Amino acid sequence: MVNNSRNRQISYESDSYTETLYSRYLFRNLDISPTRCESLDDAISKLHSAFAYCDNFNRVKIEDMSVKELLAVYGALENANDFDYFTDAEKDHLLRIQDGLRYKNKKYTIAKENGLLSSDCDKPFRPIIEFTEVK
Repeated sequence: MVNNSRNRQISYESDSYTETLYSRYLFRNLDISPTRCESLDDAISKLHSAFAYCDNFNRVKIEDMSVKELLAVYGALENANDFDYFTDAEKDHLLRIQDGLRYKNKKYTIAKENGLLSSDCDKPFRPIIEFTEVK
């Protein structure tokens, strides 16, 4: 059955290349471009697997974060796309955290003890203000 809300008619034959039910779900139910379905499926599969191996103690630390927040924090810390999700104050906080993460264990301890890192570089990121889409 074809979703009639689309302006273009795409038969389900277009998604026959997909190997998983989830990638077909992305295409058929969310109308995600077929070229993105497989890579999104792979990413969600890895996240799902990693989360499944976490015990409850570790799960609760990230389970209430939105996907958007997880992706944006990852992007900010890894110098990837943070999707313009953060305010300037939030970006500044994330840069201080990133600065602390650049040090390996022993060098990090020395830098922290010598005051070379800000005091909040080892605190978990919590939004200073509600996340907003910066224009």
